[in-house]
Amino acid sequence: MRRAYFVTGTDTGVGKTFITAGLAGHYATQGHSVGVMKPIETGHEGPGWPEDALKLHHAAQNDDEQDMVVPYIFQPPVSPWAATKMSGRVIDFSAIIQKATDIMARHQITFIEGAGGLAVPIDEILTMADIPRQLQIPLIIVSRSGLGTINHTVLTVEYAKSRGVDVAGIVMNQHSQELMKRDPSCWHNPAIIEKMTNVPIIGVVPTVSALREGPELWTSVGEKIRLG
Repeated sequence: MRRAYFVTGTDTGVGKTFITAGLAGHYATQGHSVGVMKPIETGHEGPGWPEDALKLHHAAQNDDEQDMVVPYIFQPPVSPWAATKMSGRVIDFSAIIQKATDIMARHQITFIEGAGGLAVPIDEILTMADIPRQLQIPLIIVSRSGLGTINHTVLTVEYAKSRGVDVAGIVMNQHSQELMKRDPSCWHNPAIIEKMTNVPIIGVVPTVSALREGPELWTSVGEKIRLG
C-alpha cells in the first residue's frame, strides 16, 4: 500500500526540512522506495538545486528529476504569493498536483514538505493547505517543544480541520535537557496539546548537533517518530 504525508510547520524555522529528511532517509535506509517533494522553495539564489529540496532528495536516495522534486524556485525569501508578485511569474497549481501525484505513484512512501506554515499563501486564493487537501493526504505537523507552542500548534490543527485536511500526528522538535531545565512548559506541552487537539504526538525529537547529514542522523530522527 502506497502512503504519502504532507509535512507542515507551526512556523518558519521549526525544523520541517530536518524532520522530513530524517523520515525520508530513515525509510530509504530500510529499503523502501521513498519519494520527496518541495513544491515551492523561496530564498534560493543561483542555478542548481535549492538547499531544502537538495537535502530531501539526498535523503530519499532516488533518481527523481529536480523539476519534479521542486517545480517552483524563487529568489526572494518571502511567501510564494509575494514571490510571484515580485518576479512576475505565475504558479500553476494543477502542475504541482500532477507532479505530486506522479511522485506518489512512483514510490512506496512519499513526504511532501510545504513552505512555511499551513496558511502561507500560494496566490490570492490558495494556501499550502490546498496541496494536501487536493491530494487527499494527511498532515504531519512539526512544532517546537517550548513555551508558545501550544497556541501555534492548536491554531495549525484548527486551520487544517477548517480546510478539510486530516492530521496524522504532531512531531515536537528541538527538544533537549537544557531546554527542559530553563523552560518547565516542555514537561507539560505534549499532553496538553494532545488533549486540546485530539491529535497524537507521534514523536519528540531532540536537538541534534553532533551528527552529520547521513544514515546515522536520519535513523536517529526516524526512530523517534511513529507513523501508522
